[in-house]
Amino acid sequence: MRYFALKSWILLFIIQYASANLSAQLEWYKKGEVYLYEVKTGFEFENYGIHSMTYYKDIKLNGHNLKILRYTDKIGQNKDIFIQQLGEKVSEYNNNSNEFRLMFDFAAKSGDPAPISGFRIDSTGTIMIHNILRKTQIWKRENYRVLVIEGIGMVGDCLLYTSRCV
Repeated sequence: MRYFALKSWILLFIIQYASANLSAQLEWYKKGEVYLYEVKTGFEFENYGIHSMTYYKDIKLNGHNLKILRYTDKIGQNKDIFIQQLGEKVSEYNNNSNEFRLMFDFAAKSGDPAPISGFRIDSTGTIMIHNILRKTQIWKRENYRVLVIEGIGMVGDCLLYTSRCV
C-alpha cells in the first residue's frame, strides 16, 4: 500500500509540473531589463549603431494595464511605446486611437499569417538564451526572412544579420 501511495504522489507531482509548464508563458520586459540592438539598416547612416529598449514602468491607461518601453536610437531620440501582453500575444497600444496592433503571437503556427502585412510564419522552434528557453519564429515574405524571439522581438534578417540583439 505504501508503494502505491508513493507512486500516486509522484504521478501527481509530474502532472502538476507539466501543466504548470504548459500554461506558463514568458513575460516580456521585466523591471530593469534593457535590450541593446545593433542597427545597420532602416535608418539614416548617422543613426546606424546601438539602439536600446528599456522597460520603463507599468501604467493603467484608458482601463488597460500596459508597460511603457522607452526606445532610444543612437542619436538619442526617445520614443515611448505602450505594450500589453495577453498570454502569448504582445500588442502595441495607440493612445490616440485607443486601439491595439498585434506585434507578436507565439501561439501561431507555421503557415499562419504574421502580424506584419505580407509575411507568413515560415517555421517555429526554440532557443536557449541565458538559461531561458524561448520560442522562435521565422517570418517570411518572398526571399526575405526575419527571426523573431519570444521576450525579445525581431532581431533582423536571419540570413543577412542586418541587425542583432546583444
